[in-house]
Amino acid sequence: MTMCPMASSANSWRKPDNVVATDNHTIDKSTYQAPDYGYACLKYAKATDNFDRSKEPPSGPNPVVKLPPLWRTELPNGIQAIGTVTREQPTVAIVISLPGGHLAQAGRRDQAGLAQLHARMLNEDTQNRTAEEMSLELQKLGSSIFASSALDHLSFSVQALTKNLDRTLPLIEERLLRPKFTAAALDRIKKQTFEGFKAAKGNPEMIATDVMAKLRYGSDHILGIDDDGTEESVSKITLHDIERHRR
Repeated sequence: MTMCPMASSANSWRKPDNVVATDNHTIDKSTYQAPDYGYACLKYAKATDNFDRSKEPPSGPNPVVKLPPLWRTELPNGIQAIGTVTREQPTVAIVISLPGGHLAQAGRRDQAGLAQLHARMLNEDTQNRTAEEMSLELQKLGSSIFASSALDHLSFSVQALTKNLDRTLPLIEERLLRPKFTAAALDRIKKQTFEGFKAAKGNPEMIATDVMAKLRYGSDHILGIDDDGTEESVSKITLHDIERHRR
């Protein structure tokens, strides 16, 4: 199929040679009825105001945020608890925070990323169930349990239906106290981490964040290293390191 060349600019356009006469078609309006778009009853009302639009208006009063009342207590084992009650949904949300996280590696910067790997391993098998079996059991209850590592703590985030909380609590205990660390799971998670490192090298935002951290804290400071660690540090982490970190 032959394509006609397009004009390079508006100035280079010229009248086609195959036009034999000017347009002399006239619409017959004797049988034409314009559609009713509903605009006939509309009237234009120009907005009026009494303030100077060239000046930025001043800020108004700060909004008052009404927070739900919080309760605090200390459990018999010394754990500090804080919570609130809402009746909007028949669910319970629990967050268990334990000291640790990225800052715990300040003395072993060569193992940066260990806290993240440890947290991800806690979402794998337990001594009683495989990760798939645990996931199926949680799905039956409409619950979720997820471990994650932050700057200064390890947390377990739990969501459960109120009626199924008693059946979810043993699963929390199992995942928290009886994990099963396997070499196969560690190898898979490390490979996923390495893929993340490769993807980050092509992400300008991630590159800028990494450079800013090194400029601000220095490359030898734990805060100058990403909490996922580096390719070098993660490659050196072994299953024994994961088990030792837990202890």
